[in-house]
Amino acid sequence: MRSGNSALPRPLPLTLGSDLSGIVERLGEGVPDFRVGDTVFGVTNAQFTGAYAVLIHGAAGNVGAYAVQLARRERVTVIATCGTKDVSYARTLGAYQVIDYRTTEFTSIVNRVDAVIDLVGGEIQTGSFEVIKPGGVLISVVSQPDQNLAARTETRAAFFLVDVTTTRLERIAELMRARKLLTNIGAVLPLADAGEPSNVTDHACARSPPV
Repeated sequence: MRSGNSALPRPLPLTLGSDLSGIVERLGEGVPDFRVGDTVFGVTNAQFTGAYAVLIHGAAGNVGAYAVQLARRERVTVIATCGTKDVSYARTLGAYQVIDYRTTEFTSIVNRVDAVIDLVGGEIQTGSFEVIKPGGVLISVVSQPDQNLAARTETRAAFFLVDVTTTRLERIAELMRARKLLTNIGAVLPLADAGEPSNVTDHACARSPPV
């Protein structure tokens, strides 16, 4: 988005950032659900902008980890790909099988999965269509999937970022308070470093629960 190459292009100048957390200092009119002093987290708006004007703890690198944990809670058999140093971590999150993408081509191992969550894009996204069974689905948070490729493989594919509601955030907060959803903080950056590039290399595939 900073470079103008986002799948959600926005006219510049703008205030970047979407995810936010902090403490309520003041309330505007007509805000009944919060009080000064409340700790809060959430997102700004459907355009995913404006959050860097407030205190932010970014979740970059944790998207895949949350996906693994939430899928596991739904008794889905999860196959995850990650780098060598994160293999053990992915297993602790509940992945049934972990593939080190630095040493192994996932298309040589994975076959006929029900769903792919694509957090990488590019060749990984393209190759993912090879491992989805007919009728399965690929969801990418990186780019619009190739609909022609989806049609040829008899799968569904969509670009999706997030659909935030208070109810869903409250459920996530409950899981975190109960330590049933774990967070790994890779780095804490001051706002002055918000322009530093990030690396997202998570990729997960999911199979339906066994019958």
